[in-house]
Amino acid sequence: MILLSRSQIAELRGCAPSTVSRANLRKTEDGKYDLLEPEVWDWVTEPLIEKAILQLKRSASSDLDESDREELEKEKIKVDILYRENQIKKQDREAAREDKHLILRHDVALTFGSFISGIKNNFLQIGNRVGRGDTILRDRIEKEVEKAIDKTVKNAQEEARKIIKVNLDD
Repeated sequence: MILLSRSQIAELRGCAPSTVSRANLRKTEDGKYDLLEPEVWDWVTEPLIEKAILQLKRSASSDLDESDREELEKEKIKVDILYRENQIKKQDREAAREDKHLILRHDVALTFGSFISGIKNNFLQIGNRVGRGDTILRDRIEKEVEKAIDKTVKNAQEEARKIIKVNLDD
C-alpha cells in the first residue's frame, strides 16, 4: 500500500486538493488514498498519459524519416490502446461496485476473520462438553477438532485465492 494524503495526490496530478475530493476516490480507513488501488492510480496518472500522447503526436509531426514516423505511430496506438483498456476496466469496476457485484477487500477480510474465530470458539468447546472430566478424551477431541478447523480454514483461504486470481485475470 502506498498511502497518500489529498494534498499529495493533488501535487502529483497537478491540481487543487478540492479537485481530488470531487473525484470521489475511495479512501482507506484512515482517510488517505491508496495509490496502488487501480481507480486511484488511473485518476492520478491520467494527465501523464495524455501528456505522453501529445508528445508522441508532436514528435511524429516533426521532420523524421518515414520509418521513424511509422514506429512512433505504432507506439502512439499502443499507448492509446492501453489507456482505453484501463478506462474500460475502471468503468467496469465502478459499474460492478454500483451494482453491488464487488465487495471491498477489507470487508471480506473482516468476514473471514469473524467466521474463523467463531468456528474456533464454538468447536473447540466440543472437547469439554463431550469429555466431561475425562481429560485424555477431551484432549484427543480438541486436537482432532483443531486439526479439522485448521484444514477447513486453509482450504477456504486457498479457494478464495483461486477465485480472486480468476477474477483478476478477467
